Amino acid sequence: MKKMLKAGVLITVVGIVLLILSIMGGGVQSVEYVGWTPRIVKKEMTLKKQTVSEFENVKVNTDNVGVKIIQGNGYHVDYKGRKSLAPKISVEGKTLVIKQKAHLRTGFIFDGVTIKSDRHTSFTNTVTVTVPKDLDQISLTTSGNSDVTLSDLKLNSLALDVLDGDLHLTNTQVANSSKVKLLDGDLYLNRVAFNNGTKMEIFDGDLSLVDTSLNNVQIENHDGDVSFNRLKVAGGSYKGQDSDVNGASLEVTAGYQFNLADGDISITGAKADGYETTTTDGDNHLFNQSGSHLTQGANSGNILKVTTTDGDLNIR
Repeated sequence: MKKMLKAGVLITVVGIVLLILSIMGGGVQSVEYVGWTPRIVKKEMTLKKQTVSEFENVKVNTDNVGVKIIQGNGYHVDYKGRKSLAPKISVEGKTLVIKQKAHLRTGFIFDGVTIKSDRHTSFTNTVTVTVPKDLDQISLTTSGNSDVTLSDLKLNSLALDVLDGDLHLTNTQVANSSKVKLLDGDLYLNRVAFNNGTKMEIFDGDLSLVDTSLNNVQIENHDGDVSFNRLKVAGGSYKGQDSDVNGASLEVTAGYQFNLADGDISITGAKADGYETTTTDGDNHLFNQSGSHLTQGANSGNILKVTTTDGDLNIR
């Protein structure tokens, strides 16, 4: 009981200190603790532009700094954001290294009522990496809490390994086999085309696809859900563990397979030449049919095959 009282008193004191700092500072403030000493942080913004030598790989180690990759003229890197969070930019061999200096400060945003960490708010600090339009392959790895955005790219191959951050791909076309891996982050694909044996792995993250085309792409998702709208698939498969799938407007050519363990699947507007659906310990509805194992147009070479274990299935 004494420990709980001490903890309660400590939290109250911290709250009072933050309130005083906030009032003195004129409202919503960002507060950093150095040891046990609170200090209001002035969010001094900076803009840095840096031309760099040629590279093929990108290695990112940042916290609370987003990274965006676009195609343009030449190789250069821009940073816009808090001066204290500006990372060091260098090229080592053929690798662009974006690395933040280590700091042990813990930051909070206090608005006079609530306290929240400023390490996981939406990113206002961004590194923009520009690569030439004739660069045909990109390899990127990240660590730390950084979201990554790739937009308006045309590539032959792409390798992405993102740790503890979301990945956004917009208006991007990749011609050949690629690899995408996310750990503890969501994947967003909008107007994206992947081809020829691409493999995607997602661990503890959701997948969203809009106006996207997947040609012979293999996807594995562990503990994450899927949503899609206007998705085209030609061959390939989706394998989900503890994963729900909810989508609209699915166009299938050359067949496709969903295999879910412990997950529901609902698709509206599915178009294929044939269908085969199977459920274990769940309801199964294929258009106007119901049952544990259902088929329609089973002799076709273009079949949408869906299997669920411990989950409901609804194709319409």
